[in-house]
Amino acid sequence: MSDHFHELSRPDATVTVRVGDVIIARSSRTVLLEEVVRGRKLDPVHYFPAEDVSLDVLQPSATRTHCPIKGDASYWGYTGGAEARPDLAWAYPDPIDYSKAIAGHLAFDRRYAEIDVVVDQ
Repeated sequence: MSDHFHELSRPDATVTVRVGDVIIARSSRTVLLEEVVRGRKLDPVHYFPAEDVSLDVLQPSATRTHCPIKGDASYWGYTGGAEARPDLAWAYPDPIDYSKAIAGHLAFDRRYAEIDVVVDQ
Protein backbone atom coordinates (compact mmCIF):
# COMPACT_ATOMS: atom_id res chain seq x y z
CA MET A 1 0.00 0.00 0.00
CA SER A 2 1.29 3.45 -0.89
CA ASP A 3 2.10 5.84 1.94
CA HIS A 4 0.61 8.75 -0.06
CA PHE A 5 -2.84 8.52 -1.61
CA HIS A 6 -6.15 10.34 -1.88
CA GLU A 7 -9.83 9.73 -2.43
CA LEU A 8 -12.00 11.98 -4.58
CA SER A 9 -15.75 12.46 -4.21
CA ARG A 10 -18.50 14.86 -5.24
CA PRO A 11 -20.28 15.95 -2.05
CA ASP A 12 -23.93 16.97 -1.95
CA ALA A 13 -23.08 20.40 -0.54
CA THR A 14 -22.76 24.05 -1.46
CA VAL A 15 -19.33 25.43 -0.57
CA THR A 16 -18.55 29.14 -0.25
CA VAL A 17 -15.14 30.84 0.04
CA ARG A 18 -14.94 34.33 1.57
CA VAL A 19 -12.17 36.77 2.31
CA GLY A 20 -13.67 39.36 4.63
CA ASP A 21 -17.02 40.28 3.08
CA VAL A 22 -16.05 39.26 -0.45
CA ILE A 23 -17.26 35.94 -1.85
CA ILE A 24 -14.43 34.49 -3.94
CA ALA A 25 -16.12 31.22 -4.91
CA ARG A 26 -19.42 29.40 -4.47
CA SER A 27 -20.28 26.02 -5.91
CA SER A 28 -22.43 22.94 -5.48
CA ARG A 29 -20.10 21.13 -7.92
CA THR A 30 -16.87 20.84 -5.95
CA VAL A 31 -14.59 17.83 -5.94
CA LEU A 32 -13.63 16.86 -2.39
CA LEU A 33 -10.09 15.55 -2.04
CA GLU A 34 -9.22 13.60 1.11
CA GLU A 35 -5.49 12.88 1.26
CA VAL A 36 -3.31 10.64 3.44
CA VAL A 37 0.47 11.14 3.65
CA ARG A 38 2.59 8.64 5.60
CA GLY A 39 -0.43 7.51 7.62
CA ARG A 40 -1.53 11.07 8.48
CA LYS A 41 -4.90 12.22 7.18
CA LEU A 42 -4.73 15.82 5.90
CA ASP A 43 -7.63 18.28 6.10
CA PRO A 44 -10.13 17.67 3.29
CA VAL A 45 -9.90 20.15 0.41
CA HIS A 46 -12.71 21.27 -1.89
CA TYR A 47 -11.69 21.93 -5.50
CA PHE A 48 -13.99 24.41 -7.29
CA PRO A 49 -14.71 24.43 -11.03
CA ALA A 50 -12.96 27.54 -12.41
CA GLU A 51 -16.28 28.92 -13.70
CA ASP A 52 -17.54 29.07 -10.08
CA VAL A 53 -14.60 31.23 -8.94
CA SER A 54 -14.30 35.03 -9.21
CA LEU A 55 -11.04 34.89 -11.12
CA ASP A 56 -11.03 38.67 -11.61
CA VAL A 57 -10.03 39.17 -7.95
CA LEU A 58 -7.12 36.73 -8.14
CA GLN A 59 -3.60 37.56 -9.33
CA PRO A 60 -1.18 34.86 -10.56
CA SER A 61 1.69 34.19 -8.15
CA ALA A 62 5.23 33.04 -8.86
CA THR A 63 4.77 30.14 -6.42
CA ARG A 64 4.91 26.62 -7.87
CA THR A 65 4.86 23.30 -6.01
CA HIS A 66 4.92 19.63 -6.94
CA CYS A 67 2.90 16.75 -5.50
CA PRO A 68 3.83 13.20 -6.53
CA ILE A 69 0.17 12.14 -6.81
CA LYS A 70 -1.37 15.33 -8.21
CA GLY A 71 1.37 16.96 -10.29
CA ASP A 72 2.58 20.57 -10.57
CA ALA A 73 0.53 23.33 -8.93
CA SER A 74 0.23 27.02 -9.81
CA TYR A 75 -0.92 29.64 -7.28
CA TRP A 76 -2.95 32.87 -7.16
CA GLY A 77 -3.20 35.58 -4.55
CA TYR A 78 -6.20 37.69 -3.60
CA THR A 79 -5.56 41.38 -4.24
CA GLY A 80 -8.54 42.95 -2.42
CA GLY A 81 -7.15 45.95 -0.53
CA ALA A 82 -6.50 45.47 3.19
CA GLU A 83 -7.65 41.85 2.91
CA ALA A 84 -4.91 40.88 0.42
CA ARG A 85 -3.85 37.23 0.72
CA PRO A 86 -0.79 35.80 -1.06
CA ASP A 87 -1.11 32.29 -2.49
CA LEU A 88 -4.78 32.05 -1.51
CA ALA A 89 -5.66 29.58 -4.29
CA TRP A 90 -3.93 26.85 -6.22
CA ALA A 91 -4.69 24.53 -9.10
CA TYR A 92 -3.13 21.63 -10.96
CA PRO A 93 -3.47 22.73 -14.61
CA ASP A 94 -2.35 19.34 -15.93
CA PRO A 95 -2.72 16.83 -13.07
CA ILE A 96 -1.38 13.32 -13.40
CA ASP A 97 -3.88 10.62 -14.42
CA TYR A 98 -4.59 9.58 -10.82
CA SER A 99 -5.94 13.09 -10.12
CA LYS A 100 -7.57 14.08 -13.44
CA ALA A 101 -10.88 14.91 -11.66
CA ILE A 102 -9.34 18.15 -10.30
CA ALA A 103 -8.26 19.45 -13.72
CA GLY A 104 -9.85 22.87 -14.30
CA HIS A 105 -10.53 23.30 -10.56
CA LEU A 106 -9.08 25.61 -7.90
CA ALA A 107 -8.66 25.06 -4.16
CA PHE A 108 -8.30 27.61 -1.36
CA ASP A 109 -6.08 27.86 1.70
CA ARG A 110 -8.12 27.74 4.93
CA ARG A 111 -5.51 29.91 6.66
CA TYR A 112 -6.40 32.83 4.39
CA ALA A 113 -10.12 32.40 3.70
CA GLU A 114 -13.31 31.34 5.40
CA ILE A 115 -14.69 28.18 3.78
CA ASP A 116 -18.28 27.29 4.59
CA VAL A 117 -19.84 23.96 3.67
CA VAL A 118 -23.63 23.62 3.72
CA VAL A 119 -24.95 20.12 3.10
CA ASP A 120 -27.70 20.16 0.48
CA GLN A 121 -31.08 18.98 1.74
